[in-house]
Amino acid sequence: MAQQLNLFDASLRPRRSLLTPLRLGAVALLLLALIVAAGHWLRQDAARWRAQATADQARLQQLATSAVPAPAAAADLDALRRELSEARFLAQALQQAQDSPREQAAEVLAGLSAAARPEVWIQAAQWRASPRQLSLEGGLLRAEQLPAYLRRLEGQPAFAGQSFAQLQLEPVAQGPLPHHRFALRSQAREGAR
Repeated sequence: MAQQLNLFDASLRPRRSLLTPLRLGAVALLLLALIVAAGHWLRQDAARWRAQATADQARLQQLATSAVPAPAAAADLDALRRELSEARFLAQALQQAQDSPREQAAEVLAGLSAAARPEVWIQAAQWRASPRQLSLEGGLLRAEQLPAYLRRLEGQPAFAGQSFAQLQLEPVAQGPLPHHRFALRSQAREGAR
């Protein structure tokens, strides 16, 4: 009589890793592409607002030089003045947003990359240049790994003078791998600029 042996052992199957260097690189490239696209969009939007402000200013000058404004022209003049002030405000806000150099964004991405470890992953990042502030959302396998990650972040030159003091940490038991979700925000240290 023939016997059959089953040599299958589920523990010997290769495990799939969700975090691979290729995926982390793809996320970093996607973040960089988003930053470049946002900068391009801001420049186009600022140019459009400047052109609108120039056209409104020319029309306002034309209305102001007319001898006797008609009642409809006076209302139009007030509307143009409001539009001009709004356009100037938006153009100034967009210019301030553009003034943050691209090098700063590159330094932030390099700092995040240098502090990265396989056990910690970032799902969202937001950098504000003035006042300098970094907000991160992500996950990690064990909560004990977070202090070491924070020390690596604070040690990066891009985050000099920043302290990652605002932190939210919650366990996530769903999914194939239990982990912790975190959200942290940096703020300027006392005495730092």
